[in-house]
Amino acid sequence: MGAAISAIYEEASAADEQERQKARQDLEVLQKAVAYKLNQFEDKLRERFLNPDSVAKTQVPGLRALRISRYSNVGIKGAPEENVSGAIDNYLGTAKTGFSSEASLKDGFKKIVSTAMKDILSTTAAGEHEQEAFFVYVQHNSVIRLDVMLWRWNFTGNGFSDKYENVLGYVICTSIVDVSALKTAEFVYLISEYAGDSEEEVLKYIETMGRIYSYARKLKQSQRALPPPEPEKDDD
Repeated sequence: MGAAISAIYEEASAADEQERQKARQDLEVLQKAVAYKLNQFEDKLRERFLNPDSVAKTQVPGLRALRISRYSNVGIKGAPEENVSGAIDNYLGTAKTGFSSEASLKDGFKKIVSTAMKDILSTTAAGEHEQEAFFVYVQHNSVIRLDVMLWRWNFTGNGFSDKYENVLGYVICTSIVDVSALKTAEFVYLISEYAGDSEEEVLKYIETMGRIYSYARKLKQSQRALPPPEPEKDDD
């Protein structure tokens, strides 16, 4: 009886090790796949920053990446899926405004982003899914562009892996928009969206922004570049 139990135990241990090894191999393949896709997304963003004139013909371009994050997650069968929408909410949650409607403005914008991403975040259809979106808004007295790029791969019931059911990755990037490159109507729209449609509030905020930018320019111009260090003299 003891020998039989030992044999069963050894067989089970070997099976467990084979299962763990296959799971590790599956995970490595998935990690490489999502890393490759996210690298493609970042290359696309970099190309837009390097060639803003071509982007400006169809979109409001950002100057360069101010903040960029990448995220990937592998869904395990039987485990609750992480709320990626909540991660995006946290990313946007750094926004602060000086108006009493701060919470509603911030929550409203987060709802727009989450709604735009809803289809790819909730889809259960097998196969590869990809989505890109950008949003332009006012934050911290600047016009900001937010780029969100997502990629998802859902497996069939008896497909790629017995352990993993999907892989999801995204790149999210914020950049500053050159206000002087905006059309007048675009600028008015963005400021009104932020400050409200009241003429008094819009003009008041534009004046505030003007003072901030004027002071910032003067401060920047007043800064003196440090002189280069003197070359070291030889002792000879």
